[in-house]
Amino acid sequence: AGPQGPAGPVGPAGPVGPAGPAGGGDPAACAVPEYLDVASGQYFSCGIRTDGTLRCWGNNTYDQLAVPRGVFVSLTVGNLHACALDALGQATCWGHDGSGESDAPAGITFSEIAAGSGVTCGVVDPGDTVLCWGSGLNGVTNEPAGAFHGLSLKYQTACAIRTADNRTICWGQQGLIVAVPVAVNSLINRVEVGLAHACGLLANGNATCWGSNQSGSTTPFLGPFVDLESDSDTTCGLRTNGTGVCWGTFGGILPDLQSFDIGYYFGCGLDSAGHARCWGENANGQSTPPACVD
Repeated sequence: AGPQGPAGPVGPAGPVGPAGPAGGGDPAACAVPEYLDVASGQYFSCGIRTDGTLRCWGNNTYDQLAVPRGVFVSLTVGNLHACALDALGQATCWGHDGSGESDAPAGITFSEIAAGSGVTCGVVDPGDTVLCWGSGLNGVTNEPAGAFHGLSLKYQTACAIRTADNRTICWGQQGLIVAVPVAVNSLINRVEVGLAHACGLLANGNATCWGSNQSGSTTPFLGPFVDLESDSDTTCGLRTNGTGVCWGTFGGILPDLQSFDIGYYFGCGLDSAGHARCWGENANGQSTPPACVD
C-alpha cells in the first residue's frame, strides 16, 4: 500500500506520563522507576527495570501483575499473560494459563519469545527453530520447519523470517496475514503482526503492510523507520529522526520515545532517561506506569 500524508494527533487520549506520588507524599522522596524495556498487551503492561527485575501495571484479573522473582533480559506481553527470558535464555511465564500458554517448557532455552492469545512461541537456542505451546486450535502451534529469527506473535497468528532465504513465513489463524505478498516476501528485515494485518520493515527503512486495511492499518506513513510495533488494527513506527507515528484505528503522533510497544489501543515506551511513558486507553490503569520505585 502507498504512503499516507501527514499524521494527525493521537486518538483516544494524549500522552500519559508517570503518575505523581501516592498519598500526597513528598515528591522529592519518590524515585521514578527506570526501565530497560517495556511491553504492552491487551489491558496491562510490564517493564524490566534497570536491575533486571519485573514490574507490571494495569488489569490483574489473572494475576498478570504478580511478577516472578529473578533477573530478566527480555520480555513479551500477550493478551492475558506474559513471559520473560533470563540471561541463560530460560523462559518464565505468568498470568492466564487456560491453555497451557504460561507453562514454559523445561530444559529448553530461547533467544526470542513472543506471547499471543492463549499461546506462546519462542526461537530455540541453539538451532533457531520455532517452538509454540498453548492453544493450537487455529494452527499456530504447527510451527514451520527451519531456522528463524525476528519472531512476532499476536492473538493466534505468528510470523518470522526464515534465515536460509530471508523469506517471511506466517502461520496460524489469519489467512489474510499468512498470505505474505510475493513482491516483498524476501525484502523484509523485521515483521510485526496485528489482529488481521501485518507490517514489515524494508531495507530502506520504509514499511510495507498487508492483510485487512480496516481504518488504514495497511497504509503506512513514510519512514525511514528503525522500529515497528503492531496490535489489533494499528501499527506504529519509530523514525530514524526520533519521531514516531501510528496508522490504523489508533493513529497519530507518538510521544518522544527511544523505544516502545503497543497494546490494545494504548502503548508504552521509554524516554531518554529510561522512564516509562504511556498513552491511549487507560480504563484498567494500563497507561499509568508506577510513579515510584517500590
